[in-house]
Amino acid sequence: MVRKGCKGLVFGVGSERLPAVFASLGAEVLATDAPIEIGQEKGWKDTGQHASALSSIRYTDIVDADIFDRKVSYDTCDMNDILPELSGFDFNWSSCCFEHLGSLDAGMQFVVNAVEKTLREGGVAVHTTELNLSSDEETLEEGDTVIYRRRDIEELVRVLCDRGHLVKPFVIAPDSHYYDFYVDVPPYTHNPHLKLLLGKYVTTSVGLVVQRGPYADLNSGQSQVVFDGVQGRRNRNLVQRCSAGESLPFDSVKLCFENGWSAPESNWRWSIGKESTLRFSLGENEICSGNMRISCGTLGEQDVAVNLNGMALGSLSLSGTDLEMCLRFDPGCIERVNTVLFVYSNPRQPSGDDPRELAFCFKELLVT
Repeated sequence: MVRKGCKGLVFGVGSERLPAVFASLGAEVLATDAPIEIGQEKGWKDTGQHASALSSIRYTDIVDADIFDRKVSYDTCDMNDILPELSGFDFNWSSCCFEHLGSLDAGMQFVVNAVEKTLREGGVAVHTTELNLSSDEETLEEGDTVIYRRRDIEELVRVLCDRGHLVKPFVIAPDSHYYDFYVDVPPYTHNPHLKLLLGKYVTTSVGLVVQRGPYADLNSGQSQVVFDGVQGRRNRNLVQRCSAGESLPFDSVKLCFENGWSAPESNWRWSIGKESTLRFSLGENEICSGNMRISCGTLGEQDVAVNLNGMALGSLSLSGTDLEMCLRFDPGCIERVNTVLFVYSNPRQPSGDDPRELAFCFKELLVT
């Protein structure tokens, strides 16, 4: 992706060294930062977090100055209002910037805009932010700095996938290193750390890797996304209820497709990557006998394991495009909102120019 002749765009560049690194690899980079009045108002200029000229990011220990000046240019960009001329890039990125745009939704909207407005088809975006490790309920929702919860990032992933983009799985690694158990507190030591205290919340950094999808419908002019919003995220378990015995097709509003799905197509929705999840909710007085039927297909031979609310229902070896999975479950495991996890043995790219890693095409769910 980063090679001679490709074009990159960075938001909120500050004093980053990456533009110099990418220039040394032959890429052309447009480095942007907030207009100077915003940088001064937020205090970023005083802390070295704002750039107003190329001199702030010219590192001659990485690349010769003449090469840097040929390959890297500078402009201002308000991340809440990306101008239309910033388009056609092969890649873009930002490093812990979109949590400073005023609200959770504003930052999430920026990520969507950065993908859809500035990248060519197949271009790649990489954006990092702060993740709340203390709570998936309470957080800083508005202000100069917000902190994303796991549920917020998962919502953003779902929105990007629903709009036809390809998102690398969002995975939070288990604590396994000495630094996982060390939390830096104010005034920060600036020694290597993985976690720090922001307000009353322990946070770490997370990243999203998004490829602008070949099947994204970007011609409707609907770039503004309606996220669940703060209240919606507090009540994210309020999935529209269905009845036992009701057929739920791939485009039903009563199914919530979370991680690991591509955009719906004419007759199905493909999985993306090694696993995917969906949610459904049964009405309060609904009684089911513990049967689940899934109409589906696969790309080649796949072992498909199915898990309902943490209970393994089984694994089937499947191959074909017109299949049914018939599974039994304990009716006592049904909850108000139910999560179905699919795990696949061999996701792969289909033939042709389709870059997605596909395994399983979902058509319909029936629970009785």
